[in-house]
Order: sequence, then structure tokens, then C-alpha cells
Amino acid sequence: MTQINFNDQDLFSEYRSTSNATYQINIKINEADLRLIDEKARRYGISRSALLKIFAINGELMVNKLDRDNLRMPIT
Repeated sequence: MTQINFNDQDLFSEYRSTSNATYQINIKINEADLRLIDEKARRYGISRSALLKIFAINGELMVNKLDRDNLRMPIT
């Protein structure tokens, strides 16, 4: 199986925003997952929105070493 390390690739090196617009993204989430997200945001002293953006922009899953048995998956 070939391992791809996305962190070493220039996936977005040529990406340049052409707009100053701000977009809204709506997601469905259950109450238990929302509480976990809010607790993490409070722990870091940032908003829920900032936490999700930071994780989405910087997060990568390492599939080859992923402990699937202990991975927390969203309920909805």
C-alpha cells in the first residue's frame, strides 16, 4: 500500500483567493458532539467557529497509523 503524505505536497501552493467574500457553511451535528466541540473551544479560549476552521485547515488524518477502534466518529 502506498503512503501519501499530504503535508509534504504543495496542494494549495497556487491557491489565491479572488474575493474578499465571507462564506457561511452549515453542518448538522447532534447535541453530544456539539458539547465536545464547545468544550474544546473553551479549553483553547477560542470560538466554536474558530476551532472548526483551525482543525479543518490544519488537520490531516494519518490513515496508515489510524486507530480505527478508538477513533471518535460523529453520530450524525
